[in-house]
Amino acid sequence: MKTSCLAPLLGMVLTATALRSQVFDPGSDGSLGDFTTSAATTVIPLPPDGVLHYRTFRVNSGHTVYFQRNAANTPAHVLASGDIVVEGAISVDGKNGASGSIQGGLGGPGGFRG
Repeated sequence: MKTSCLAPLLGMVLTATALRSQVFDPGSDGSLGDFTTSAATTVIPLPPDGVLHYRTFRVNSGHTVYFQRNAANTPAHVLASGDIVVEGAISVDGKNGASGSIQGGLGGPGGFRG
């Protein structure tokens, strides 16, 4: 008995076509507007939930963005309804521990002492 390979192939083509037409929702309401670095160092304070809602987010070459910890020390989440372009750096580094102390420094946003 001869079986046809056409049905599985047709199913894969229809599935691939359906997946291409899906819309991605980045979850940002764009309430913080457009962000572009204008200085070599920029510190962004984190809101209580750690989520930053931008329309676009751009870190220019040679610039570094740091996040200021919030009270709950949540991780930083950058959402944008448009482009996110990072030509410079985003740092979530923690702090160094005190000299001579066995206790590590504060972790970056969402991190622990280390």
